[in-house]
Amino acid sequence: MHQRNENPSQTIPQTTLSVTSELDPATAFHKLQPASLSPTESVIESGTVSEQIPGKTVPPPNESVITEPEKSIEPKVEVVAGGDPEVLSPKSKEIETSRLSHSSSLSVLLGIARRDNIPRHWEIAKQPNGFFLILGASGSGKTETLKVIASEIHKFGVPCLIFDFHGDVVLEGAEDYILSHGPACTHGINPMELDSTDPADGGVYAQVNILLSMLKACIPSLGHRQWRVIKDVLNEAYDLAGINDRDPASWNRTPPTFGEVLNLLDHQLEDDTFSRSQKNIIESAYDAIARVFEHPIFDRGQQISIDDLLERSHRLNLVHLEEDIRFVVTDTLLRKLARALKAKGNIPVQPQNDFERFRLFVFVDEAKILSMGGKDRDASSAVLNTLATEYRKFGLGMVLASQMSDHFSNETKAQMATRLVLKPFDFAEAKKNAQDVNLTADDLIQLTGRGDGYLRLGTQSSPIRIQIIPLANRKE
Repeated sequence: MHQRNENPSQTIPQTTLSVTSELDPATAFHKLQPASLSPTESVIESGTVSEQIPGKTVPPPNESVITEPEKSIEPKVEVVAGGDPEVLSPKSKEIETSRLSHSSSLSVLLGIARRDNIPRHWEIAKQPNGFFLILGASGSGKTETLKVIASEIHKFGVPCLIFDFHGDVVLEGAEDYILSHGPACTHGINPMELDSTDPADGGVYAQVNILLSMLKACIPSLGHRQWRVIKDVLNEAYDLAGINDRDPASWNRTPPTFGEVLNLLDHQLEDDTFSRSQKNIIESAYDAIARVFEHPIFDRGQQISIDDLLERSHRLNLVHLEEDIRFVVTDTLLRKLARALKAKGNIPVQPQNDFERFRLFVFVDEAKILSMGGKDRDASSAVLNTLATEYRKFGLGMVLASQMSDHFSNETKAQMATRLVLKPFDFAEAKKNAQDVNLTADDLIQLTGRGDGYLRLGTQSSPIRIQIIPLANRKE
């Protein structure tokens, strides 16, 4: 189990990157890839490491918009853990990629600025919040950027939770859950478990509405009569379990399951007191929800522990689930996590360190999964909108990645203090994504490929063109 570094004097291993001064960052990125990857990602030997020459602090550069990569200059910066950059001699040097030995401040190295070869960090405490949006086409470097950020935050000691829809966002040191219909999946979830037992806003009524909203997002074609049947049978399942809004003490009882809801519908179809037309409506409602409700992930004896997810880092491997099941699982877990964070109360108004500021970082690759149902993406009750607008004060950080800006609501995007836009698929995508970093589509089309992008921080209006440094090139 990974423990937080609560002792300011404790030193955490530093991560370093060997940089050859003759190479520009884009070339270094491709050449420093593992040999097992594609030909465009081959390995190059690092330059000779010579004695470091300390110098004075380098002032922050003028971070203006760079639409054309300038000629790279020799790297001449050493980032000292917990300190400021120092000038080095113009030869090949090792650049430390994080400042994690400073136990109270979280600073994540993202990459090297194309303009001046100076390392660029995400210094989270200096931003309005810990929300990071990553946009880019397949192969642009989104997944690698997620891994880079998660790795640094995990090492720092704040728990990370990765929703991995493709099976490639591996985090060393995190516990893995395989979520599927097969025997490799040992844990499940019950969406009918009450998210809240707070008499002010919890209970059966609230949970039924959450379930209906979630189901409408992944089963949008049903009519109002079928939804009425589903709503009634959900309420009946809670009532038979002895859980009702008249008695808040009953909210802690064992909740019903999706399987029990289907059994109730089966009984209605066999009940002769229902007319043929009523049974037709019941049958169409049953058929619509059966594919979701019958999935084994919702019928496991052992449930995923929300307390465990808040205690240490985990990766949820959802690659074996169908898209609608992924949506229900992810939406359900995010809502339960939100309730658990809220139950812990607000973080301090002026946190003393990043351990007080953050309780959990959530990572979602291909976050478009959570915008199923079209218009529900823009509803204030949509889970990403709720998390982005209300849960910073409860210690939540989020890193969301997707191909296009349109996959997120304006409400969610407005809360993303830090944004990285990588190479788009085509001009149409470039035109949409460029707005998120105050650039033009032509600027994004000129990006050279994997890991090359524009970074915009919340404290600045102009983006910086950087080259993301992959995990494979960060040495402990």
